[in-house]
This record gives sequence, structure tokens and C-alpha cells, in this order.
Amino acid sequence: MSVPVQHPMYIDGQFVTWRGDAWIDVVNPATEAVISRIPDGQAEDARKAIDAAERAQPEWEALPAIERASWLRKISAGIRERASEISALIVEEGGKIQQLAEVEVAFTADYIDYMAEWARRYEGEIIQSDRPGENILLFKRALGVTTGILPWNFPFFLIARKMAPALLTGNTIVIKPSEFTPNNAIAFAKIVDEIGLPRGVFNLVLGRGETVGQELAGNPKVAMVSMTGSVSAGEKIMATAAKNITKVCLELGGKAPEESPENKTGIVRCDLIDCANNFKEITTMPARSLCQNFLNNILAPLHLYRQKSLIDATNAVINGASLTLTSIGRHLTGTASVKNKIKRVDRLLGNRHLQNEVSTIFQRITQKITRGMSRVVILIDWSAYHASRFQLLRASLACDGRSLPLMSCVVPSSQTANADVHERFLESLAECFSPGTDVIVITDAGFQGRWFQQLRSRGWTYICRVLGNHYYNVGNGWEKVSDSGTKASTTAIYLGEGLLGRDKNAQHEGHFYLYKSKPKGRRFKRSKERATRPSVTAKARTAGKSPWFIFTNSTEFSPKQVMKLYSRRMQIEQNFRDEKNPRWGFGLRFGASHSSGRVTVLSLIATLASIIMWLSGFSLENKGIHHKYQANTVKHRRVISLLKLAENVIRHSPLILNTLSLDAGLKVLQQRYTNMIMVY
Repeated sequence: MSVPVQHPMYIDGQFVTWRGDAWIDVVNPATEAVISRIPDGQAEDARKAIDAAERAQPEWEALPAIERASWLRKISAGIRERASEISALIVEEGGKIQQLAEVEVAFTADYIDYMAEWARRYEGEIIQSDRPGENILLFKRALGVTTGILPWNFPFFLIARKMAPALLTGNTIVIKPSEFTPNNAIAFAKIVDEIGLPRGVFNLVLGRGETVGQELAGNPKVAMVSMTGSVSAGEKIMATAAKNITKVCLELGGKAPEESPENKTGIVRCDLIDCANNFKEITTMPARSLCQNFLNNILAPLHLYRQKSLIDATNAVINGASLTLTSIGRHLTGTASVKNKIKRVDRLLGNRHLQNEVSTIFQRITQKITRGMSRVVILIDWSAYHASRFQLLRASLACDGRSLPLMSCVVPSSQTANADVHERFLESLAECFSPGTDVIVITDAGFQGRWFQQLRSRGWTYICRVLGNHYYNVGNGWEKVSDSGTKASTTAIYLGEGLLGRDKNAQHEGHFYLYKSKPKGRRFKRSKERATRPSVTAKARTAGKSPWFIFTNSTEFSPKQVMKLYSRRMQIEQNFRDEKNPRWGFGLRFGASHSSGRVTVLSLIATLASIIMWLSGFSLENKGIHHKYQANTVKHRRVISLLKLAENVIRHSPLILNTLSLDAGLKVLQQRYTNMIMVY
């Protein structure tokens, strides 16, 4: 029979072997086997840890906040490297299922990274004095030595919950884990030791609450004690700390009793209570964590409250809200009343500061997604918003399947296809790409005139369709584009180099290609209840049968490649459907906002939600999870879209999202992009 491992304490930057005789057995709650032993520490051990923390605190506080944050990031990286080992410890000593243990470990690393971001956010304050020409500077100082006393139910996460804010703000800490679940805390201390965190900044003492815990609360050198646990234990901590007027932060149980009027037996259905209390938070928290982690840097220029509200609104849409004020409000998490949640969304949509910052956010989105790409294929198109009162000009990144929305601009319908609007939009887009990036722009026939010159002047390649009464000349005299159908075939052909447009002041040089797809054999079908629109149907039928007459300034691609690239233009139409359609998308069509500023913010929320869901689906597909959500066993092609895959995972297995890193998924996309988009 193997002897259970005997754990040391971690004090003053080193593991300290226990010299006493008293040990506490750590028992597996499922098998009742002793899996390890920890010291039955005494008050003297706690005092040594507090003294070490006191010695280390001034030097730690003197470090710049950003340097303290870098140590936190090293800890989170170490947690991710040992995630499987730590989750196994939590399962063994705490009795959790594997999935919840993995979620706790992943969330702990994410939380530490989140707190590290606050290094640049927590600020002082300048207060105007009563005397003229004088201001009062208020800045924050660390408290000093802090202590954390932990329960057994979320043992690993609560280490970070108490340690990360303390260390970031210049404090040092002494942690006492529950004697029932100390093994994961030992693993945490090993990570701290391996990264070389300065001595005394983090200390771990082991023992019982009535001895070690009381010293951590009652020692006069302790500036604040933070404790999570039972009400009775909290009362003892409060009484002990009161002798020194020590700051106390308590999170105690017993706050949410449940009573079922249908249960007359006196038997408490803990499983039902657990589901009722936690189901919504469990299903929405992983998606919000993804939003928080991915959007942190993108939204960094915003005020903290606008950041939080925008992330909450995006999370609401991801979890099923329509793109309307009331729907987003009703899907917000939290304890506020629904009325107040709706008012919160109303303030967000109408916030003038946010409306002015939208263009900057779009640029930061574009920069983050296209960073490191040597070639980008950009789809640009107009779309009517809110019964054509507004028009949206959008740029999306062509990908495999759905395109990724990057940048949008909402204008009144009177400015549709306005050359000045195009110029400002392209200028904003151009600022996002690194020098030397090969930009290919694909548009439909609605972009003519100065558009080609605007793209050419930036050194970009354009692939555009031409329709109607335009004339072209490839050396055989002027011909009408609409008369070129007789030359079209199911094989793409190169017509030659020439001029587009008879007007010498508006002529453009380029290359012409022609292609007519094979008939798809589709028949128009409608239900008896659906109203007919003969003119709309006839127009769509004619457009569908028209050949593709393509104009481009590039000679790099073969006719087949040109047509394949242009065929990706429909991806942006899918973007518009995802955003506006109430059945297949986010339902912006039902929005009743009457100002361009509010519509712009709704468009931003839709863009953020689409990107989060696209990258989630992409990451899930790379893990092979998509096969579990298909209605068949097809494996040679994609059966469900990336957005639909993400939607199904959020609905059925939201905890899987905690295993994803959207930044890692984006990095894979950036590495694969050229090969992905240039497949013919």
C-alpha cells in the first residue's frame, strides 16, 4: 500500500517541510481513500508567513503596475500548461465531475489575465480644490499584507479571486486553503515557485480555521482579510479582526434559500435547486468570458462602463437576443429588474461618446483580424436598413464559408453610392492594413464611376461586375455589356485588355472576363399563404440568368481564378441576412431605432457577435466537435455553418466554450488564410 504524499507549506519563496507531528488526512470523497496529508499548522506558521509578506510588500508595491501584471500573466500561463494535472486534483479531492473541474481551471487562468488588464485601468483622481488655481491629486496606495481564507467548493478559482487583485494593486498575500481541498493549492504554489515570483509576495499556509485562520484574521500586521465560507466562520473572522480594526471582506453562504410549495415531504431537492439557480449563469458565463477575453484590447480606448455594457449586449445577442433594444435588455444577465436592463441598453445605444467611437472600434477590429496576413480579400457592398431609411456600407473579409464583418458605415439613404462616402470609408479601411499588404476588393455592379480610381490610387486590386448599358472596348470597337451574353459559356474566358466607358472623362483601363454558369434547375415555389411579387421574381430570375461580366485591374489570375474569387462576393450577402433576418439571423429588421447613431451601435453589436460566433465555430470545427452536431455522418464537406455550430454548442453544451481561445483560433486563421481563400 502506497504512503500518501505529505505536503509542505510555501513561505517566503520556498517550500517549508513540516517538523510537527500532527497531520490532516485529505480524503477522496468518492472512495474515502486518503490521497495526501497536510500539516496541522499552528499560529506560529501563519505568523512566519505574515512576516515574510510584510518584508516583501514595500519592494513589490514599488514595481510598476504593468510589471506586476506581467507576473500574473506568467501564473496564468503556468496554469494552462498544467491544466489537466490541476483539474485531476480537483476531481480527486473535491468530487467534482471532470468537465466542471476543467471549467474551473480554465476560468481561473482567464480571470487572472482579466485582472492583469487592470494594470492600465485603475487610476487616481483629480479633484478641484476650493481655492483657485489649485487641484487635489488623489492616488491609490496598497493596503499592505492581505490574507485569504478559502472554502472547499471552488478551491482553485478562489485562490485567484483573492490573489490577483491583491498582487496587482501592490499588496502581498497569505492564502489558507480548506483542509478538505488543499492539493490544488499546492499545485498553484508550485507554479508560483517555478516562475520565480519574488519571495514573500505569495505564501501558502496549511491547517485548520480555528488555529491558522484565526491568526490570519487577528494578526495586527494584516491590513485586510478576505474570507469565503459559512456564516458561522464569517462571524468568528469578523470578531477576531475587529480587535485590530482590520478591514474584512466576507462572502458567506446561506443567502439564497429555496422552498418548493409542491414539496410537502420536507425532502430538499438539491438537484432542482442547483439547476434553478445556476442554469442561466452556467450557459451564459462561458460566452461572456469569450467576449471579454477577445474584445479586451479592441475596446481598450472606451470608458470602462461602456466596455462592460457593450460586452454584455454582445453576449446577450450571442445567447439568443434579437437586435432590438427590448430584446437585448431582456437577455442581459444580472439581478436588476428587466425594466432597468432595458433602460441600460437604451442608454448604451444613445450614448454619443460610443457613437463617436464606433469607427475607431471597427478599425481596431480590422487591424486585429488582418494582422499578419500578406493578402486580404475584402468584400464591399451596400444594404438597406430599417425599410430603406438608412443604408449600410460594409467591408467584410472573405473566408471559407461566411465572411467576417470588419467595418460598417450607416448613412441616410440619400447618400447611397456617394463618392465622398466611398472615399472616407476606403481611407478608414486603408489605415488598418500593414504596408505591403496585398488588398483585393470584390464588389457587385453597384460600384462604378470614381470607385475604380479610388481603389487604383491605393494600389489595390479590384474585381467588379459590370451590368447594363455600359460600353467596353477591347480593340474591336465599342460594345454594349448587355450584348456580351452571346459570347458567354460555362467556361470562363478572357476577353482582353481595354477601356470601360465611352466618356473620356470617366474611362478606366482594365481587363475583361466573361462567364455564364450552368442552369441550376431551380423552380420558383411559394406557399399559398405567401403574397406574390411578380416583378421582383422576374427581376431576380433575369439577374440570375445574366452572365458575369467582370472588370479587373489585375493580370495575376486566370479566368477561372477570377470567377472563383468573384463567387465569394455572396458571402457578404450572407452577412446581411445573418444580421437582419428574424428567422435565420439576429433580427435587426424588427429594430425601431430612428437615428443613424443608434443603428450604428446596433450594427457594431451585430459585428462583434458575428465575429465571436464565427471564431468560436472555427475553433470548434478545428477540434472536430462539429460532427456531434450534424444530422448525418458526412465528413468530406461542411454540413452546418460555423455560426450555426457555435449557436448549437451555446445552446446544448456551453461549458465547451471554456476550452476555447479565440485568439488562438484567430492565429490559426491568419496562418491558413492565403491557402484558404485562394483555393480554386
